[in-house]
Amino acid sequence: MIRFILYFLIRFSVKIKVAFLIIFLISGVLFWNVSYLESSLDENAKTQKVLFAFDTAQKVNTILFSLQKERTYSVAIAEHGQDIKRLNIIRKETDKLLLQFSSCRKKLEEISSQKINNKIILLTNEISTLSVIRKDVDEERIEGDEIVRYYTDSLIKHFIDLIALMTARIESNDFNAYFNLISAIEYTSLQQALVQVAVGREEEFDQLWYDLITTQDAKSQTYLDRFKTFAEPSVIRSYYKIYSRPSFIHLNQMLEELKSQVGHKVEGIDIEEWLHYYDDYMQNVKEVEKLNSDVVKAKIEKQIKTEKEAFKRSIALLFFPLIIAFIIAWFIFFDIKQSLHTLLEFLKDKEAPKRKDQVLLMQSSSELGTIYKTLFDFNQKINEQIEIIKETYELDQLTEIPNRIKLLNEMAKMQAAGNNFTVIYIDIHNFSHINDSFGQDIGDFYLKATAQILKELAGSLSSDRLLETSVFRMGSDEFVVICSHAAYINLLISKLKEVYIIEHDGIDMPLSFTFGIANSDAIHSQASLLSRAEIASRYAIRTHKRFAYYDENALLEKRHKENLEWVKKIAAAFSDGLFTVHFQPIALTSTNEIVKYEVLIRMYDKDKELMISPVEFLGVLQNSGHEKELTKLIIDQSFLSYEKCKIDLSINMTKDDLDEDMVDYLIAKTNKHNIPPHAIIIELVESEELLKENYITIIEEIKRAGFKVAIDDFGTGYSNFAYLTQIKPDFIKIDGSLIQGIDKNKQDRQVVEGIYNFASNLGIEVVAEFVSSDAIYKIVKEIGIEYVQGYHIGHVMSCDEILQLQESRE
Repeated sequence: MIRFILYFLIRFSVKIKVAFLIIFLISGVLFWNVSYLESSLDENAKTQKVLFAFDTAQKVNTILFSLQKERTYSVAIAEHGQDIKRLNIIRKETDKLLLQFSSCRKKLEEISSQKINNKIILLTNEISTLSVIRKDVDEERIEGDEIVRYYTDSLIKHFIDLIALMTARIESNDFNAYFNLISAIEYTSLQQALVQVAVGREEEFDQLWYDLITTQDAKSQTYLDRFKTFAEPSVIRSYYKIYSRPSFIHLNQMLEELKSQVGHKVEGIDIEEWLHYYDDYMQNVKEVEKLNSDVVKAKIEKQIKTEKEAFKRSIALLFFPLIIAFIIAWFIFFDIKQSLHTLLEFLKDKEAPKRKDQVLLMQSSSELGTIYKTLFDFNQKINEQIEIIKETYELDQLTEIPNRIKLLNEMAKMQAAGNNFTVIYIDIHNFSHINDSFGQDIGDFYLKATAQILKELAGSLSSDRLLETSVFRMGSDEFVVICSHAAYINLLISKLKEVYIIEHDGIDMPLSFTFGIANSDAIHSQASLLSRAEIASRYAIRTHKRFAYYDENALLEKRHKENLEWVKKIAAAFSDGLFTVHFQPIALTSTNEIVKYEVLIRMYDKDKELMISPVEFLGVLQNSGHEKELTKLIIDQSFLSYEKCKIDLSINMTKDDLDEDMVDYLIAKTNKHNIPPHAIIIELVESEELLKENYITIIEEIKRAGFKVAIDDFGTGYSNFAYLTQIKPDFIKIDGSLIQGIDKNKQDRQVVEGIYNFASNLGIEVVAEFVSSDAIYKIVKEIGIEYVQGYHIGHVMSCDEILQLQESRE
């Protein structure tokens, strides 16, 4: 093969060969640059089309808003005899916008698809009939439901379809958010128009009409949920502010009033007031839509600007590679001319050069020696770069210690060498609290400091490289230590059991570890050994231990045995009366006066010496089917305490407690102990299932019996504001995770303020849990929250301790 190539090259002169090489090189550079420039132009053209589509969509959306408003006021004229002056003003605005649409229609038809053109033709025909419909409205020849049908089906629906067609081929979260918001606004507007028709009807307001109205609300909520999925956080926050404004609250209250009039003729709804709140609400929604549009447009314009700047740079840089190509070609020409003969002789050697020949070539000052040394140096640099890439690939970028890939490679090497070692899988205790309390930046600092502590800890064991202990990061808050000498294991365990302090900006953050230990063997792979150590770590976390060794049989059997033991302890606790109730005070924020207590369950051990937290036994108790039995026991004991202490009580229940039997039991026990029902609050943990009809029915029975209802842990679970309007609780208890960091986290405070404002507008009182310091108490009081609960107010206490507290205060 080599001889054939040489034979072919000999037939051409050096100049011809070099000229061909130069042409080939320059052509490649030109082809690459021209292809890149063409690609840049295509991308810019696509982005310009996106911008045009969005600008047109905004114009169409402006028409939508005007048509929706015209629909609303046309119904108000037809059904309620409202003043036609406002409607005429709206019509003029609509005509002005439709005229602008006509001016851009021709350009849209030239660049758009056939589907868009067909839709434009259809819209043009429908717009031409608008004046006839308006005349029918003015002369009272058309009823409200026909007005709604015309505006919705003949105009608004087609405009929304047009927006959908224009944005269909644009894959962007921003466009998805934009379209879903427009659709949600339409269904909300349509709902309000139907409400007007329902209010103005002479016939009774039947269930069919109410279902039609609520269907529009459901569709609107569906599109709003999609909008929240795609929209920017700043836009979503702006939208959430609408919930606390009077217009939103009053419109929802009017809908609730409308619900109560099903089966009757609608009365008592002031349509003038409704129109006022509707205008205000739609104006708020328009502001959100404008903010969303500004965000989308800013992104598109930024992309266009970036593409233009990149194109200009590409033009400027086009000549630079050409100059480089000419310089390289000249050097190639000169070098080949001087050394081609020597190079060809070298290439004729079929065997690889021997070591001695390599040394001679490296020492030679000839052209061939220079080429060889250049190739040799280049090869060295490539190898160095490969090593750098390999190190980066095996390094955790945050903590700058080896990662999982490096760990598996090192374990494989040690197993291949027949070396035994121990894997320690480490989990940082309560790391999520650091992130939640101080933010991701502090969390990253905490992880880097943890890595440094582990490196120093491992390095302190031995200076002998053969006995060294290595640290690796698995991801998140998990690390692995490999110890290659059994003598150091106990020392390492003792060091890992210590508590360290990480200081940042004057904040002392404790650092402690939970870890699992697994020893290597010749059978299991590296991944399997890691998994074993991780299982041991998870077991230690679950059993509240600092560490655990992996034992395949023992871990599983121990868990089963522990569950069986707890089942026995729980059964004994019921039979031997080992369950007892305690109480945590709840105070008025304004006066700090204790006004009621939350009931908490505790369990004694068999000797009644050790009190056990419900965290230990509640999960097994619920899985074993004793939950309702425990709830009734809590009612019995707490009602007896009421007779002694005369304190209002708040009792926790879950959805599994809510049935007719529990309601009857509550009523019977309050009668037996002569307790006024209003002194008892039933706390329900928020859950989407509570909105099911059967649970709503039970909750209403509880309230009719005179008991009060509170929603516990509000703000972190289901947290649908429809929750409050349907269940209508007397109190909500804001979850402690939002309260405990409110003095340091502005976002938590904004969320708490939003929940309080919404609840306050609905007449629901609010309780703040986890008030553990004076700083938190002052912020809660400043917001206006009515009640507070936490260690700052008082610790958990028994009924006797409450009596002592009452006597000391008297």
